[in-house]
Amino acid sequence: MALTCSVKGCSNGGYWLKKWKYQFCDRCGCLHKEKTCACEQPFRLYPFPTRKTNPEARDKWLHIVGRRVGNKTWSPSKDSRLCSRHFRDGKPTAVNPLPCLDMGYADAECRVQRMSRFEATNRIDR
Repeated sequence: MALTCSVKGCSNGGYWLKKWKYQFCDRCGCLHKEKTCACEQPFRLYPFPTRKTNPEARDKWLHIVGRRVGNKTWSPSKDSRLCSRHFRDGKPTAVNPLPCLDMGYADAECRVQRMSRFEATNRIDR
């Protein structure tokens, strides 16, 4: 199965990265796939956190992605990814670990802020 971004309406995936690698660079004129080319990829693909290593983060990512299959919440496969376009820092970081940009619906950032506030109040209550 091909690696693709799991956000509804986002077409970033392995197919486009492979296509980009075989194009000539505008800056240096070489192919992007050559080691001498210093150009950054247009996007990167990040796997979902696993149930074993970080189940809380996985649940948050699933909630934010918001995909459903019928009445059930969608579950990502081992090939499911999120592209760098959806992270505030271009990748999951300690400061901004959750995807929140261009999530395919209007209130994505509000949903992330609500989750962060809820976690903060739970830490205070404990």
